[in-house]
Amino acid sequence: MSILSMRINKESTKDFIFILFSLLFIYIVNELISTLILAPVCLLSIYLLKKEKFNALLLLSLLIICVPNTLVFYLNSIALSVYYFFIILFNRNYKFYQSEILLISVISIGLISFLFTQIVDPNYLSFFLSFITFTSGFVYFFLFRNVKVDLNKFVHYIIIICLIQVLIAYFSYVLPTGFSNIIFRRDATPDQVKGTFYSANSFGFLCLVSACMTYFKILNAKVGSIYLALFILFMAFSFLADVKSILIGLVGGLTLLTLIRVYIKSNTLRRVFLIVIVFTFSLASMSFLERALKPIVPVLMTYVDGENNHKYLYMKRTFEGQGRNWLQYLIGTGPGTCGSRAANSRAYDSMYKKEGSMTLSFLPAKTSPFAEKILVDLYQYDYAVNSRWRSALLGNPFNSFTAIFIEFGLVGFLFFMIFHFKALILALKLELFSPNYKALTTATFLTISSLMVMGWMDQSYEQPFPMFILMTLSGITISKFYEAKRANGSSSIL
Repeated sequence: MSILSMRINKESTKDFIFILFSLLFIYIVNELISTLILAPVCLLSIYLLKKEKFNALLLLSLLIICVPNTLVFYLNSIALSVYYFFIILFNRNYKFYQSEILLISVISIGLISFLFTQIVDPNYLSFFLSFITFTSGFVYFFLFRNVKVDLNKFVHYIIIICLIQVLIAYFSYVLPTGFSNIIFRRDATPDQVKGTFYSANSFGFLCLVSACMTYFKILNAKVGSIYLALFILFMAFSFLADVKSILIGLVGGLTLLTLIRVYIKSNTLRRVFLIVIVFTFSLASMSFLERALKPIVPVLMTYVDGENNHKYLYMKRTFEGQGRNWLQYLIGTGPGTCGSRAANSRAYDSMYKKEGSMTLSFLPAKTSPFAEKILVDLYQYDYAVNSRWRSALLGNPFNSFTAIFIEFGLVGFLFFMIFHFKALILALKLELFSPNYKALTTATFLTISSLMVMGWMDQSYEQPFPMFILMTLSGITISKFYEAKRANGSSSIL
């Protein structure tokens, strides 16, 4: 065991030092010369892809996600998308899988709605800007669905990068501010617990993903004490970053996954017994929750029909179809017309903008007429000022899935949701066929489940790290599934 510990420590120390200096180098260069770092990063990514150095490409992608300037990651993804598009274009033997067709369908619906929108309400840049912040992350699914990546390296990189980010967050903000001040929000905010990331959400999501990966290391390694310490550290900092919605999704996903595993491995009698237990427990839980939540029901109801209900109204007006014709309800008002950039623009125009003042960006967002007429009243100065005294996740008028429904319509929204469920199903089938991939399928399942919860509360699908992890893990999982299928012919796992 001591020899194994020495080997792990030696390799991990070398990787830690290399990744730390690489991250600091990219961060410092970006701070000094800003977007001038884009060209060398994009060229290096394309070079690594061309030379099939996929592990190095994976590490580079993880490093640039950590840069506060999200434009570096987005435009690097665009460069990879364009290059990979031409690879597919000239490869006559390329076969599209169903999951890829679903993502292509989402982009196609967005392009159709964008072209239609130009007739009634021109917004020439919205599709391109939406492609940068939302669909550019799709390229990592196509990439890692088709190439072989060392899973151990992937986990190794994630854990080391998370440890570095935790150390940076601790010394840059947590230590000078104090744990208690952050937890109880005394002249401090969890939004600043973010390491070198653009947002605390991405940092917190990294911590939770890394905690999941260290958990499997604890189960499989002979030096589990190291990983146990890392697990506790990562969970503590995810708590400091206040990523409750992600944690709820992880707990819910882990519970569902455990029940599915028990159900699959049980015989008919045990399955019936399990269903009865789950049904009985659900009824008992509902009764318990009703009693437990009774004292705070009046507070919760303010998020439905009270002074904190702007998110509820945002979702209600969206799914009712108010203010849109049937075609826009089906295919959307066009990409980029309601998401984070447009939402920020609406809030700015509604609350702060004076006549003749400058816009928020040299590339101003274009808000759809629906968002301007039906949603603009949800962005009020007094409501924003009082955000300290309510849950932003429950009360503020934004979230990814509602914006996707507005921009891509019912059809695009359904394609995107089916992609999630398709990835979940294939992950479960892969685990049935090969238990060796249990850690991978669990990480994929928990990532998707947590993002599906977070997507209803926050703008998680327009943040680089969650999208990168979602697409990368889904791509690797589906790659391993079809690899197993080809190796075993017409297998029963389908």
